[in-house]
Amino acid sequence: MRALAWTLVGVMVVCFLGALAAVWYARRTPPWRRAGRREPAREGNGGLRAILDDEPAPEEEGEEDEILARFAHPDPFVRVDAIDALKDRPDGEPMIVEALRDEYPVVRRQAVRALQELGTASAARALIEVARHDPSAEVREEAVEALGAIVRERQNGIS
Repeated sequence: MRALAWTLVGVMVVCFLGALAAVWYARRTPPWRRAGRREPAREGNGGLRAILDDEPAPEEEGEEDEILARFAHPDPFVRVDAIDALKDRPDGEPMIVEALRDEYPVVRRQAVRALQELGTASAARALIEVARHDPSAEVREEAVEALGAIVRERQNGIS
């Protein structure tokens, strides 16, 4: 009788760990991959990223207007690329922080990654707010990881 009870306890533990692993996988895997599909195309004929990667960074006066237009674009992947263009600019941080309010989690996650690369005190404050209040668990998790990376960099004297 006692062996049967321990067997049942073992089965329950295995079931619990399986359910825990399924939840972990569901939180870390994008929906398109869980469905067994490839990553969605960003734009026809090779994707937007391939087009933008071939173009040199604009250095003209209209660059800021172009970036603002890309931030207002309805396609979230165009906004993601706008964040990538801003993270190397000294005046880009306020716009990246503004991108944390975007309706699409993919845009907010890219903004979190860009703020991690910046590593400033104001970036850390913005990441704390995201970690506390973002509606997407994935974005909150990314913000916590970014904050940890910033702290590790400061402790190691890298930044």
